Amino acid sequence: DVWALGVVLYFMVASGRYPHDGANTTKHILGNKIRPLPEGVDPDARDLIHKILQMNPSRRPTVSDILSHPFLADMNEGEELSGDDFGSAQMSGDFSGSW
Repeated sequence: DVWALGVVLYFMVASGRYPHDGANTTKHILGNKIRPLPEGVDPDARDLIHKILQMNPSRRPTVSDILSHPFLADMNEGEELSGDDFGSAQMSGDFSGSW
């Protein structure tokens, strides 16, 4: 979901830190308290993360809004993304048996 995407994006730009304090995660989520992002994080990334991590789900952007946000729009300007853009995984082994 969009919230989880925000947590992952935060983690990626914050050098492996989460947006909420581990000892008080639930309290911080319910209080909409997000750990400040480190200095030097792209302003567009900050804006997108702030929008995605809105406590009220109806205030969060849609996936289309996220893809058109300036932080991501420059990455795929003029291109449509498809599943092929993410590579293909080749599975090996015999997975036809029963579990």
